[in-house]
Amino acid sequence: MNDMEKGKGRLISSMLSIVVVVVLVWAIFFTIGRKRDKYFLVTEGVATPQFSLPTLDGNIITLTEQRGKVLFINLWATWCPACIEEMPSMERLYQDLKKRDVPFDILAINIDSSNVAELKQFARKMNITFPILYDRSKNVPYLFKSLGIPETYIVDKKGVIRKKIIGGYDWDRPDTRQLIDKLLKEEG
Repeated sequence: MNDMEKGKGRLISSMLSIVVVVVLVWAIFFTIGRKRDKYFLVTEGVATPQFSLPTLDGNIITLTEQRGKVLFINLWATWCPACIEEMPSMERLYQDLKKRDVPFDILAINIDSSNVAELKQFARKMNITFPILYDRSKNVPYLFKSLGIPETYIVDKKGVIRKKIIGGYDWDRPDTRQLIDKLLKEEG
C-alpha cells in the first residue's frame, strides 16, 4: 500500500467518524427537543407533563383532573419482562391504598402496540384492577423524555414529580410506602 492509498484510508475513516458524531449529536438534540422545551428534563421536582389518554373502558383521563391525588404513573409494555414482574407489587400497593380510601391512584400507561382487547385479556390474566391507559399515539414517552421501560413517577398532590424510578422495582418496599404516606399527608 503506497502513501496515497494510506492517506485516502485515513481520510475516509476520519470522515466516517465525523458523520457518526454528527448523527449522534443530532439524535440527542432531536430526542430532547421533541414536543417540549428543548432542554426540559422530566425529573424529580418538575411538574408532570400534561396528557389525556383513554382507559381500557374508553373513559378519558386527563392529568390535570387528577390534581389533589398522589399519583403513581407507570410507563410499560406487555412485551417487557421487568414491567410484568413489577405488576403484582403494583397491584398490592393499589389495593392497600384503595382499602384506606386515600387520594391515590395508579395510572399505568401502556406504550406498546397491543390493541384494547389484548390489553384487557392481559389485565385479567395478571389480576390487575388499577387503571390502564392506552397511549395509541405513543406520545407520552416523548413527553416524559422516557429512557426506557418500565419507568415510574411518583407525583404529589400538586402535580410535581417527587420520585422517578427507571427499571423494574418492588413496590412492596417500606421506603416506597413511606414516601407515598408522606405525600398523602401533605396539603394539596
